[in-house]
Amino acid sequence: MSTQIEFREIPIFRYFETEARQKLISTFTRLIHQKGKELLTFGMPVPGIYILVDGEVAVSVPKIDHYLAVLHRGQSFGEMSLIEVGATASATITVISAEAKIVFCSSTDFQRLLSQVEGCAQAFYKGAAHLLSARLRSIDNHINEEIAAGHKLIAVPVGDKAVPFNSAITQADVDIFCTTIVPEST
Repeated sequence: MSTQIEFREIPIFRYFETEARQKLISTFTRLIHQKGKELLTFGMPVPGIYILVDGEVAVSVPKIDHYLAVLHRGQSFGEMSLIEVGATASATITVISAEAKIVFCSSTDFQRLLSQVEGCAQAFYKGAAHLLSARLRSIDNHINEEIAAGHKLIAVPVGDKAVPFNSAITQADVDIFCTTIVPEST
């Protein structure tokens, strides 16, 4: 159970040079939170970036009764607050291990670092672009899997009728298709 984290292991900080990374480390504060603590709440302001050093946190959103993800050592959250001033949380982050050791940097302190240390802004935005691209790719894959699973569920009851598989399908298309399966009674 390590209480240290190597910032070069954190995807969003991968491109920081050694000197800039040392200054980055000094802007973070160590925190320890117990199981059940909400670190971010959906729709509420995000104060800065958190990096998980030890423990686990769950990512959840309202109206979905399961976790979207469980984050582990080296993963970050709240980083959108560093890009979008005044950003609100797109999910709730809750400690699910007995405790979570975290390092935190406020958006204000981080913006100051970007403006004062040469090369930090370019390194950060490059890391952020790579991180966001990976997350979008992962979400896209997940959505495609969900669509395929839904398509299979629809295809079973309709038998040999052609099931349109087009993400641009309109409500009129759905209505026409449904009436061919279950004709309107007169």
